Amino acid sequence: MIYTLTLNPAIDYVINKPVVLTNLIRFADDQTKFTIGGKGINASFILNELGIKNKAITPTGGDLGDFLVKQLKIKNINLIKLDQELNPRLNVKLNLKTTNYEFNGPIRQLNSKAKHQLHHLFKRMKDDDYLLLMGSIHLDDFDFIEHECKELKSKNVKLVLDIDSQLLLKLLKYQPFFIKPNHLELSSLLNKKIRTQEEIITGINDLQKLGAKNIAITMGAKGTIASINNQLFKVDPIKINLISPSGAGDSFVAGFISEYIKNSKPQESLIVATACATASASSIELAKLNEIKNYKKQVIVTNL
Repeated sequence: MIYTLTLNPAIDYVINKPVVLTNLIRFADDQTKFTIGGKGINASFILNELGIKNKAITPTGGDLGDFLVKQLKIKNINLIKLDQELNPRLNVKLNLKTTNYEFNGPIRQLNSKAKHQLHHLFKRMKDDDYLLLMGSIHLDDFDFIEHECKELKSKNVKLVLDIDSQLLLKLLKYQPFFIKPNHLELSSLLNKKIRTQEEIITGINDLQKLGAKNIAITMGAKGTIASINNQLFKVDPIKINLISPSGAGDSFVAGFISEYIKNSKPQESLIVATACATASASSIELAKLNEIKNYKKQVIVTNL
């Protein structure tokens, strides 16, 4: 079973390409949308779209939490809700013609009941289950999460991590199955500037020495460099009209795992991952299956 874990779900108010005037932003109803956010939740949306069974774990509460749960049920997300008193975060995503802005609410801390529920969920996970731990983690929750990752590793649960780079660095010793930092996050992880393809490959080798098994370094419009099953690959970018980068990375992770669990083939997994990310980046919504199929035909993966 694939589980996604979003410790800080959110309700996103997305504004797409409004008219910007002096001290005023003007937009029509069809330029806005409320979406349920959170990196793991986004991954569950994509997995569902690809027909892959999964369960989404997230803590939430309050009136906004009720709205979030209702929307996830409408989207047929198989939700495991952790009890939390606080409302989910409220974020604003502003997509302008030449740049994008995100205004994100504060990160929530897990309460004791949610931690207890999560601990028992982890205890039931077994060999060859996948846990996609994605998104923000409150610093006061990190020791709890690290302890649980250690226990999950001992049971051969495959950890997929897409979290803050400095927290990720501390979890590499638990040998995550897959990580996907972008090139800027790679620089942060290794505390040095990364500019060239050779430097990215060296960085990948450094992360593997620290414990990561499979790594994809995404570079936006410059494509992706990846080491999967100890093979190096380059994925060429697909030229698109960028609508919103929000959710593209989450889509990449979900797409990769969705294909890898079928056949363990690196190139095919990277093709699906790139198609999912591209389809999400070229839409105000997350990728749809027909869009993913279309972009799959355009993805070029080469061995390095």
